[in-house]
Formats: sequence, C-alpha cells, structure tokens
Amino acid sequence: STRLSTSPYLIMRLSDPLSIAFVIFASTSARVTFPFSEVFQRVDLEYDALFNCVDGCKVYANQGPSTLQIAQYGKVITTFKDEDPINPKGIELNAGTNYSIQFIEFKAFEPLSVYVVSKKAPNYASPVFLSQEPQRIDIKIRNRFVTVLSTPYSMSYKFNGTFNPGYPKIFATGFDTISDIYRETSCTTVYQSRSQYGAEHSILTVYAPIITVDVGNFYSGNYTVTVIPNITGFNPLETTPASTVVMSSGFVGCPFVVNQTYYSDISDPIKRRFTFIARTFDIAASSNSVYPDKVELRVNQDILDFSSRGASSFTKHYGQGAYDVTLVSPSRQYGASWALQLDFGVYYPPILIADIPLLEREGVSWMIIIYISSTATILAWLWLRFN
Repeated sequence: STRLSTSPYLIMRLSDPLSIAFVIFASTSARVTFPFSEVFQRVDLEYDALFNCVDGCKVYANQGPSTLQIAQYGKVITTFKDEDPINPKGIELNAGTNYSIQFIEFKAFEPLSVYVVSKKAPNYASPVFLSQEPQRIDIKIRNRFVTVLSTPYSMSYKFNGTFNPGYPKIFATGFDTISDIYRETSCTTVYQSRSQYGAEHSILTVYAPIITVDVGNFYSGNYTVTVIPNITGFNPLETTPASTVVMSSGFVGCPFVVNQTYYSDISDPIKRRFTFIARTFDIAASSNSVYPDKVELRVNQDILDFSSRGASSFTKHYGQGAYDVTLVSPSRQYGASWALQLDFGVYYPPILIADIPLLEREGVSWMIIIYISSTATILAWLWLRFN
C-alpha cells in the first residue's frame, strides 16, 4: 500500500483477484470494504470519503436528514437531490480515481448509509431501496435480490409469499457479496428460513446499515418484504415467533472482510431469560471479529457460550419439550461481530411461558425464576401429554 500525501487514507490492493474490479481507499473508521463494493456510514464522512471506480460504479445513499454530494479531485460533480427517496436508480460514475462523498448539510449524530458498487459486481442490476424512520415500506420483490439501506441502523423485516425451501435469506451486506464466485468464503446469513411457516410468521430485527434479501432462484409468485422501523424497543421474543435474530450491531458475516465491522450507536447489553414450550428448537450461531465479545447462551443444562474472537459457527437442534434459555452479552460494542438465529418450532408456534429481563441472582429474584421454571415444566408435561 502507498500513503497518499493529500489524504489520511491508504489505498488498499487486495491479494484476491476479485479486487481488480474495485479498488478503493480504506480508512481506519467504520467503512467496510468488499471485493466489489464499499459501505460508508456517518462516521466515515466526517472527513471526505475517498474512493476509486476502476470499472465505473454506482452510488446509492440513504442520507437521513443530512444532504450529500459527490466530488472528483475536490470538484463537485453531482448530488442525490433527483434520486427517488425510496427506490433510487443510483448515481452512475465513470471509471476514474479520487472520487469523494461530502456533506452539503451535516446533521450531527444522525445516521446515514452509502453503498458504492462496481459495474462488474455480481447481481449488478439488483434493486436498492431506502428505509428511514418512522416510515414503513412494503417492497414487492420482482428480482432474486433486494438490497435495503437503512437509517437508523436497526430495522425489522417481515415476509409474505410462498418460498422455496431454505428461503428467504437475509445478509448484512449488499447484493454483490452473494455469489458462487466466493465459494468456501461465502458470507454467512443473518437469517435463513427453516420452513414456510417460519418465513411467514417471523419478524426479524437486524442491526446493520445495509441488508440484502435473497428469495432464491427466480420464481413465479408474489413476494413482499415489509421494512418496519425498530423505534419502539420492539422485542421479537415477546411475540412467540417462529424465528428471531439476536446480533451484535457490527456483524458483517464475510470471511474475506477481515477485522471490519459496521458502526452503531447501539451498545446496550443483552440480558434475557425466557422459558417456552415448542415442538422443536434450533440454534445457529456465527461470529467473526477481533473483539472478544463473549456471549453467554444457556439452554436448560447446556452451556453454549461463544466468543466473537476469530471466526466460528455452530448449530444445535433440540426436539419437543420445555426450554429455559438465558442469553447474556455484556455489550454490543463496536468491533464485535456475531449473530444468533433462534427457531422456535417448525410448523407449530411455541407457547411462551415467560420472557423477562435477567434478574439479579439473589433473594426474591431467584424465587421468581424458580417459580417460572417450575410452572413451565408442569405446563410442558401437560401440553406434551395431550398433544
């Protein structure tokens, strides 16, 4: 790499052959660099965000309350003012160097997300949508891939339609990262449907500035994904869903994106204990980051703790029964990268006995937990006995 005398950024040339399609400047901030694209957030634009488009590219921006412009060699060449506020076509840039994204009007502490993607990227013609609070949008899916840039960086997603087995999927990336060319280094899903019931009855809250929905090979059907701003502190576990997602706010999920995570203002610790009855219970965990954010996961007597240090994943299947689950993460700190999918049953909704914040493990708190657990065990026996 070579340091540029006029810029605080380093030009990065990846060893992977895919990097010839998209060469960009990488800073030490929260921008995430993929072989064919890059994702910027507000903290990246506090200085001009510099990038090159070797083969030409498109730029999509969810500006939030701020306004942005694109410059080349410091001279402004275009803005986003004529872009559709929900389904933009993207700003096309010719092959060139020293492009930058700049603020026209800066709103401090307000989120924004920008997606820059090479014209040679896989799935290049896929549509991109913008979602902002408090707006709820229903996207009619007419392509295999749909990408959503969101502000704030947490949105909830719900699906409608008859899907192929294993679909839909949600990735915390743009459409360009979902391709067979990545082979064994393919990105991990944030969510993958386990059943048609799960696809239709799950509400999935994802903490990421960008996501892509994959509905599988082209289909004949009427699919819709509804994007719901997560502005009320919605806790999916309280709805006894088919599936739910719990994740760090920086999760990317791609092995070829080394030591990079998204930025988020959300750093609240996760402390939940919930008890339920279900026909089946499945867990899928994935982590890849340098930050050792430990996640404590307990299912009845099983200890399934994991850390986001390094890269790892595991799955766990449980049959019919009653379950007492504890999920604790000290914080969803910047730099952590892990995701957890919980599937409650296959075709039968679970019966939720309790979902409470994790209480102090002493005195009356212990009595409440013991009471709930005992009640769940008795109800589970009755339910399983007569169903």
